[in-house]
Amino acid sequence: MTSTQRPTWARLDCNFRRNPKVMELVSRRDGWQALVMYLDSIAYTTEHLCDGFVPKNWPRLNGYPAALPRMLLRADLWHEVSDLYPEEAQDIQSGYIIHDFDKYQVTRSEWESVSERNSRNARKRWSKQRLRSVPSDPA
Repeated sequence: MTSTQRPTWARLDCNFRRNPKVMELVSRRDGWQALVMYLDSIAYTTEHLCDGFVPKNWPRLNGYPAALPRMLLRADLWHEVSDLYPEEAQDIQSGYIIHDFDKYQVTRSEWESVSERNSRNARKRWSKQRLRSVPSDPA
């Protein structure tokens, strides 16, 4: 794999909809829309190898209503970055962190490790194939 390749999938447990946080969220007004934004944020941060970081302006740039991030924060599905890292709040980008992202999704370091291992294995296979295809000296 090349370094430009990124994940094209994210993990979702089949029992996701039975999670008490999710059930509470969807019972609220606009809860289903907040859930769609939550799932969209998982896909976004997985694809871009952000390890669950959602920039503060991401919901607005993607057309989501301003109230939805607060719903995900209250549901404990997102956390404010500044709440998690108060001592570095001025030095880090403002935004949100998806709750337990690294527990369920592939992180940047895991993706890069697998990608590097796959690249190394592919180079080994290619070099063996080249050696087999080199004609022997007829002399």
